[in-house]
Amino acid sequence: TLPETCCPSVPPPGEATGAEALFGQLKWDNRSLAALPTGAAEGPSRGVCFSRAAPEPLEAPKLVACSAQALELLGVPHGAAAALERAAGVDGGNESDDQLLGEVASLLSGTRLLPGAAPAAHCYCGHQFGHFSGQLGDGATMYLGECLNARGERWELQFKGAGPTLYSRRGDGRKVLRSSIREFLCSEHMHALGVPTTRAASLTTSDTRVARDKKYDGDVTMERASVITRVAPTFLRFGSFEIFRKRDPVTGMEGPSVGLESELLPVMLDYVAESFFPDMVAQHGGAGNKPAVYAAMLREVSERTGRLVAAWQCVGWCHGVLNTDNMSILGLTIDYGPFGFMDRFDPAYVCNASDSGGRYEYQSQPRVCEWNCRKLAEAWGPALEGDVSEHADAAATAFTDAFEAEYLRRMRLKLGLLASEDDEADLALAESFLDAMAASGADFTNAFRVLAQVPAPAAGEPEAPSEAHVAPLLGVCASAEAMARAAKPSLPEERLQMLLQVEQQNPGILQARLGVTPEYILGELRRHEYHAKLLERSDADKAAEDSRIWTKWLKRYLERLQRDAESARDGAAASAHAVKRREAMLAANPRFILRNYVAEECIRRAEQGDYAAVGELLERLRRPYDEPSVAGSESESAPAPAGAYCTLSKLKLDSMPPAWAETLAVADPAKPPARQPYIVSQHRRRRHPVRCAIVENCDGPHDGPARN
Repeated sequence: TLPETCCPSVPPPGEATGAEALFGQLKWDNRSLAALPTGAAEGPSRGVCFSRAAPEPLEAPKLVACSAQALELLGVPHGAAAALERAAGVDGGNESDDQLLGEVASLLSGTRLLPGAAPAAHCYCGHQFGHFSGQLGDGATMYLGECLNARGERWELQFKGAGPTLYSRRGDGRKVLRSSIREFLCSEHMHALGVPTTRAASLTTSDTRVARDKKYDGDVTMERASVITRVAPTFLRFGSFEIFRKRDPVTGMEGPSVGLESELLPVMLDYVAESFFPDMVAQHGGAGNKPAVYAAMLREVSERTGRLVAAWQCVGWCHGVLNTDNMSILGLTIDYGPFGFMDRFDPAYVCNASDSGGRYEYQSQPRVCEWNCRKLAEAWGPALEGDVSEHADAAATAFTDAFEAEYLRRMRLKLGLLASEDDEADLALAESFLDAMAASGADFTNAFRVLAQVPAPAAGEPEAPSEAHVAPLLGVCASAEAMARAAKPSLPEERLQMLLQVEQQNPGILQARLGVTPEYILGELRRHEYHAKLLERSDADKAAEDSRIWTKWLKRYLERLQRDAESARDGAAASAHAVKRREAMLAANPRFILRNYVAEECIRRAEQGDYAAVGELLERLRRPYDEPSVAGSESESAPAPAGAYCTLSKLKLDSMPPAWAETLAVADPAKPPARQPYIVSQHRRRRHPVRCAIVENCDGPHDGPARN
């Protein structure tokens, strides 16, 4: 039952009751609309940062899940926020509670307007696949306003899926339950993992149906329209400043406000500086030295972005659509689409099934984001002093330095290296661990976690790896059959032979007409050869090979740990050091992450009407580093994709995916441009995520039609 503080039973005369009374307590301070130019809902978009919008009502909105933590950021009282989280998705049978939850669902879906909200859609542009795509904008999201909480923090509130805006183009501005569940859960999970991110306060679904082609194969189904309430200090992004970009020589696209940069760009930068980087203003002489403030702010944004990407790499997470309009100016994870956590470690892991060229693979994320920082410098160029290329170089350097420092810091903790030694040596040790994982097919999350079980050597003579050292790591390696299935080439043998024949008869014609390079063909040949080799390997052969791989790496690792242990001069100190090492590793390596098959199970349950499953999973994802509280409480195997489902509270989140889940794919309907479908596959051979050159091709579908 919801507490009386959530729904006052005897309100003063003339005052709002129920949900409106609860959310009427929010202190709105819609600074963005006051500071930045805002246009009419019908347009035009030239010279504006926002255009007015209006959420479209949903039929019978239903509150699926709430995050009390995120609601409290807005100023919702703790007791009420916690009560809403407990009650969301559950049919309690209490008429007054059900009425209140219905009112909350109406307000948090846009069916009724939140008191104090001022809906608008943000105008921005973006680089996709390395080329400027012109005007994009909030096609399925809406700014509602900013709220001040009791701590004086300002948080922007946003709907995703509340209906069309000026920037929806051919889309309906709606999102469906499956994609909304993924974003809601992952937003809060990333926060629990310690990764900077936007937050998700609520998820609402409805009886309103929208047409979606789930597999993009022409099979259209009607799905429930759903809305997420998102929270962040700001949703401004790199692409926000690209509205002034001149006509692109390749795409022919230009920003809607080209020619207005001298007038409007300083207004935008001043707003960002004063609202989010006040220290930069004070440090560089205030308003009288604006170019210096902007340059310092550019470096800070690049550094935050570098630290963010390092956090992604260290939890094995891929964004999927790293175009410039999906990059936060505050260094937050933003716009959750076809994202994915890695299972078996693969440096060329691609989470977006539509990314056939592998542009946004795991190992490419750092160099893509570095390139995006260069594009931000170009966008700010008219307001900066000096050569824009020098500012772009400075932004790239700031990104790289911050990335490498944060990556090494996190990797040392993950490996349990408490005393810093030579940076290059420790980085090489981390890289060799990734190499061993790739060669043995080890699970990324579980391999780091079980490393804490490896006994630390005592000071003195070097200790050779024993079975006690090797066994935990062998237990998280893929079978020979699973490795072979994962390595199966995407290009069929007959098609590869056809490409080979065409290339031999007409060298260069495939690259000129289709963008298929000789390097791509050679890479596919190698993949076919590697796959054939894996098919011939038995489990016994693989186990023996894995043992050799990990024994070799552990020898190097134990030598490094021994040097750490030498700082402990007596037995008591050595014991304390070992405990501290284990605690540090368990706090740096999550026991589980939001694997695709776990999200899929939750989605299936919710689509059958069991909305409580979302809140149930949310509660567990908030504690990714905790050890099991009850022995055997997570011993159940993963469920089959059909038939009776076990409860999510018993789903083993730290297990590797079952065989049925290997075919799961999360895709974005927007496809890469035909002019360069395979170019980036040339760099997929690079393994290490730190040392990488700038990539000049990056993509990212926008809020267009049916992006779910």
